[in-house]
Amino acid sequence: MHQFIESIADFVFVEDAPEQADVILVCGSARTEPAKRAAELYLAGYSRYVLPTGRYGERYADFRSEMRKVAENDGQDPEALFSEIEDRARAAGYSFPESEWTYQRDILLLAGVPEEAILREDRSMNTFQNAVFARRVLEEKGIPTDRLILCCQAFHARRAGMTIATEFPASRILVCPAVTRGISRETWDQTADGYDKVLDELQKCGTYFRGERMYRGFTQRLPASEIEAGSAG
Repeated sequence: MHQFIESIADFVFVEDAPEQADVILVCGSARTEPAKRAAELYLAGYSRYVLPTGRYGERYADFRSEMRKVAENDGQDPEALFSEIEDRARAAGYSFPESEWTYQRDILLLAGVPEEAILREDRSMNTFQNAVFARRVLEEKGIPTDRLILCCQAFHARRAGMTIATEFPASRILVCPAVTRGISRETWDQTADGYDKVLDELQKCGTYFRGERMYRGFTQRLPASEIEAGSAG
């Protein structure tokens, strides 16, 4: 790998060793791997709580249409995927999921995470909202946030970590990602899809965090959602 390309991989593919944490936060996702990684960490004793997040992506009308797009991306028959999801939900004691949160909850339950350890955030429709609403859930429940473990897709690790940091500026955030779509630090440059996905993430890390609100949030260590753009600081 060329040294400059390798530098991109070093930046995008963040991965920390897990440590004891107040909560394991799972980014909203239509993929199974982040929730499975969260279950592994919970069962290994790294936290008392897991907080999956997400309604469905803001580009979609509902969760089913989001999963239809996942099937299309993976070259899978949508009805076969729906059947698989429904079987999993039934095994967990529920019906077909209506959100990324319920989808992830079913995965966690079947992996052995007890229901009382699973917190709920099913309003958010993008990563920034994952962070905003997760912070509110934890504040309402009085759960400390000194140290968080973040489970997300591996190619999303840098941007996801930066986004969570905008709402938890005083927290130590440990990114413990899961490989999805076969896109890892070792393989991302081996396919056009992986290459484009990682370069897209690199671009977004510049554009998503520009502007006064984000700047003041990071420099003043305040949640970005509580800062009014243009207000005196």
